[in-house]
Amino acid sequence: MTSLKAWWFGLILNQSLSIREKLTLFWTDHFVTQISTVNDPRYSYRYNALLRHNVLGNFKDMANAITQDGAMLIYLNGTNNVKTGPDENYGRELQELFTIGKGPLIAPGNYTNYTEADVQAAAHVLTGWRKYQNLDGTLGAQTGYLDPTRHDTTNKVFSADYNNTIIVGGTDGQAELTAMLTMIFSQTDPDGVNKVARFISRKFYRWFVYYLIDANAEANVITPMANLISSNNFNVVPALSALLKSAHFFDPVNMGCYIKSPIDFIAGLIRQFNVPITSANVTNQYATWYALEYLGATMDQDIGEQPNVAGWQAYYQNPEYNELWINSDTVTKRRNFSDAIIGSGYNTSGGKLQIDPIAFVKTLSDPTDPNVIVNESAQFLFAVTPTAAQIAFLKDTLLPGLPDYEWTTEWATYLADPTNAAKLSAVKNKLVALYALMMEMPEYQLS
Repeated sequence: MTSLKAWWFGLILNQSLSIREKLTLFWTDHFVTQISTVNDPRYSYRYNALLRHNVLGNFKDMANAITQDGAMLIYLNGTNNVKTGPDENYGRELQELFTIGKGPLIAPGNYTNYTEADVQAAAHVLTGWRKYQNLDGTLGAQTGYLDPTRHDTTNKVFSADYNNTIIVGGTDGQAELTAMLTMIFSQTDPDGVNKVARFISRKFYRWFVYYLIDANAEANVITPMANLISSNNFNVVPALSALLKSAHFFDPVNMGCYIKSPIDFIAGLIRQFNVPITSANVTNQYATWYALEYLGATMDQDIGEQPNVAGWQAYYQNPEYNELWINSDTVTKRRNFSDAIIGSGYNTSGGKLQIDPIAFVKTLSDPTDPNVIVNESAQFLFAVTPTAAQIAFLKDTLLPGLPDYEWTTEWATYLADPTNAAKLSAVKNKLVALYALMMEMPEYQLS
């Protein structure tokens, strides 16, 4: 399980310019399982692979596949769901958290979009699914199967919220599952918008844009996204493409309004500064990756270990939402990490990680100009534009009370003799002070 988490964090660190890892994390926070609860990394790996390979796929197909996934069958008691004792756990979460969403409680056992009777009916539909005891080496191999002897073969009757749909029983559990998903994914709100498409569109919005959805965002972003998803048979690419290319997404008012998650903070810092993670062997490589994953866990985001089936609270807990990432403990750990990695280095059992500030400055347009260093670094590292007073303070950190030419001279002197320790220290120490301060600022915690 440790190796699985390390491998996963390594993929996050080493990804190319792609949305894959961001979406993989999204789907694992949507169709939640817990690696420690599953307690078998073979199943958790297959679960990860299932979502990873379908991040830009069909939402309805994903719901079908995840229902039969071994890790999910373990986590939400699907393996215990038998005709002699139906277990309602997965049938409830399938509706409440994975597809249609739970609306306001409008009567005892009635959650607007479905009822307790629907939870019970879904449990009967899902009886008989089991995980394979032996997994072969095929990546796409199914990890769950239906045992007809454990399946309830009677008809299942749903409430008026589902138009009193009757799913005909029998021994074909897959056909019943398909019919139930078709029923759920066909529901519309009074305004004609598909309920499931609207539910997942809101989750996409909270993941990529902002945690609060006002009337303007609902009407002009969420509803069009939901219509794109439903009109494209629940393929998510058209809606995600529209969102991430929209003027709304690039509106400055929607930039820098989200506190970085621990994973975004740690992996983003390493990727922004191009910190090398090189190890002499695979063991050390995995040890370094896991040390960073564990650091994220100490900041309240342990990948694959969401605190409950609803996922990380920062994405749904009103009114705090992403503010939950920051408290007196986690903000100190963020600062300690950034101070260490820009300073003497962040030590792990697999090696030391250290930012090379000189190499970073050399990527800027004019390293000889302290104004360029401060302004371009702020533009690159901050999601919001700093004030003139902040820029002046940052420049004074780089050049405390000194004129600009002092930096230009020191930089030229260093370049003329880069192996000279004293000349190297003269520029490096100033840059370390600058970037240590920048990474401690609230502006660096925003995305």
